Amino acid sequence: MARRMFFVAATCALAACASQPTEFGASPEQAAQRETAAALKMYAQLLSRQDAVALSELFLPSGSMEHVGQAPIVGRAKIRSFLESFANYRVLSHDMTLVSVSPASTQVSQSGTYVQSVRAPDGQEIVASGLFDIQWRRQQDGRWLIERLRTSSQP
Repeated sequence: MARRMFFVAATCALAACASQPTEFGASPEQAAQRETAAALKMYAQLLSRQDAVALSELFLPSGSMEHVGQAPIVGRAKIRSFLESFANYRVLSHDMTLVSVSPASTQVSQSGTYVQSVRAPDGQEIVASGLFDIQWRRQQDGRWLIERLRTSSQP
């Protein structure tokens, strides 16, 4: 059950996408905030498709995902393998709400809440909710990749 909850929590909260041109007059911090909001939205779309390969590519090569109380999963290959182990689960719904964003020109921290519902292979519906914290790092090519994704469950 803890493994299932970690999957739900970890996959609910991730993403990266190519940078969009900075709007005229926007500060680097404003652009970073806008771009990482778009990256989080992209993550949510990949999550809906349960695309483990694309989701793992949103992480830095040394990126990590972890759920409080469990060992971190480090590196794209291990993250992909972890996500692929849930291929028989179906995401029914998910909602992520940003609570705070701390932008800088080359790194952004996003924190918020999540609620996700999945159907397990045995037909059981699992609903998980909690908090997420994502650390993004801007790459030289303009993409934002996840350095660290951390989730925790709410009682």
